[in-house]
Amino acid sequence: MMGAIAFQKDLGAVHSCAHALSTVADLHHGLANGIMIDHVMRFNLPAATAKMAELARVVGVDGAGDCRRASPRARSSTGSRR
Repeated sequence: MMGAIAFQKDLGAVHSCAHALSTVADLHHGLANGIMIDHVMRFNLPAATAKMAELARVVGVDGAGDCRRASPRARSSTGSRR
């Protein structure tokens, strides 16, 4: 277990959590990343408002808090059910 924790260092919160989630829940790694991104963005929003605002501008939504809404729309446009 400690080896897995060491491996996950510096991968980023989404990717790091997805490794654990895919193992525990027997999910495809890409799906686990897709599930985690909304949660990590919500967690990081207070500390990364300027970056989220830029992301929101690039993806065409109204504000930093709304950039999380782009992720579910992107998933639905690709036919993903999660």
